[in-house]
Amino acid sequence: MRLRFPIIKRVAPVVLLLSMALVLAVGAMPQGRGRKVGQPILIPGVGGSARQVCVQSCNSFHRNESQVCKGRTGPDRASCQRSINEQHRLCIQSCPR
Repeated sequence: MRLRFPIIKRVAPVVLLLSMALVLAVGAMPQGRGRKVGQPILIPGVGGSARQVCVQSCNSFHRNESQVCKGRTGPDRASCQRSINEQHRLCIQSCPR
């Protein structure tokens, strides 16, 4: 079968390759939650040791975030709390020793 429009012959493979590249690029993107907007920020020089200030900041952020899970029940609440607890653990680990 011969196509009437020769440009379609040239454009079709290019479109196919671009769409495949797009699908592969989107599929390879990380699925992590990334940094949240309200994540605690360490303010240096504000009383106490740097670690103590950092831990207090992590704890206050954890208290505020845990309020999000209050209205949920069952497995949904458990998964919500697990993710928030994991973020809290990572936050505490990132504090200076």
